[in-house]
Amino acid sequence: MQPSQKKSITPRQTIFLMILFLLGSSVVFGVNSDSGQDSWISLLLGIVISVPVLLMYARIAQLYPDRDFFQLLNDLFGKIGGSVVTALFTWYCLMLASAVLRNFSEFIQIVSMPETPELALTISILLLTVYLVKSGLQVLGEWAVVTLTILLTIISLTILGSLNHLNTAYLLPVLEHSPREIMSSAYKIFSFPLAESVVFLPLLPYVKKANHYRIYMKGLLLSGIVLLLAVLRNILCIGPKLMQAEFFPSYVCARVMEVGTFLSRIEGTISINFVLSGVTKVSVCLYAGALGFTRLFRARSMDNTLMPVSLIVLVLSNVIFLGSMQMNDFIQIYPYFAFPFQIVFPLLIWLFAERKSRRQTRLRLMLHSTVQ
Repeated sequence: MQPSQKKSITPRQTIFLMILFLLGSSVVFGVNSDSGQDSWISLLLGIVISVPVLLMYARIAQLYPDRDFFQLLNDLFGKIGGSVVTALFTWYCLMLASAVLRNFSEFIQIVSMPETPELALTISILLLTVYLVKSGLQVLGEWAVVTLTILLTIISLTILGSLNHLNTAYLLPVLEHSPREIMSSAYKIFSFPLAESVVFLPLLPYVKKANHYRIYMKGLLLSGIVLLLAVLRNILCIGPKLMQAEFFPSYVCARVMEVGTFLSRIEGTISINFVLSGVTKVSVCLYAGALGFTRLFRARSMDNTLMPVSLIVLVLSNVIFLGSMQMNDFIQIYPYFAFPFQIVFPLLIWLFAERKSRRQTRLRLMLHSTVQ
């Protein structure tokens, strides 16, 4: 990262960026839940599960607020161990970026541009994310503030416009699914999208006067409220069966909305605004991945690694995710794939960071007592 980008994004912008990141794919594709009309319960449980994990992420950032995340890994695990963890974490960021990129390319092609080659759409979205990343965190933060405002307006419109189509009977019977099914869905929602906020760890050292606990908790709470409203809207509007069967349940709700005559059938505009949240999510993943590559290969700046990393994301999105079948298979195994990156590695980083911090504190106390 360029020195000029040090402490270049405000806490408020970071919170907006995290909310938009967490809404990302979920606001379009729905949360990863198999509990039907009980999905809102699974979502609430997923938020509760996320609290201690996200507090752990915040603690890691708070222990060394001015230390580059990937350099911190070398400090904690040594040069070889730190490089291995950096490479694995970077791989996770790039895989996540490629999956989201593929999802939104398919979304645009299906709902808006069926005649356009998907590769062309993928490249177009990727070029926009590259521009945002290259512009720096400050621009990305300003983009998040504007985009989130638009997205929340769109979500509010779809809720208001769907009022005549809401059926409270779709919520019944409550707790029809077993506790095991509800908890399984809760963990899936925790894994996607809530715990994906681990990707923010490389970005947090560059936030001005940051309270990392506040950033993570506000991001979780506010995005959780929006997701809850979106899930309830989807259930009440199209029913739990259609919600699970449809690949784009939020878009289906947008198609039936009616907000006066001049706002009827505006799903095309809505779909474009939905894509903006996906662009933001890809940009954050790309930023973290490029920063990891920069540290891993000791490049002078991110400018030297951004294009190679972008090409890797483009290749992954078109090789690993060849179509909807491969994407569905990946979604099914994703909670297991993401577990090491969301739980195991952060837990090890936190434990090693706490030990290092305590050693440094004891050493300072010893030196202070010696001087006296």
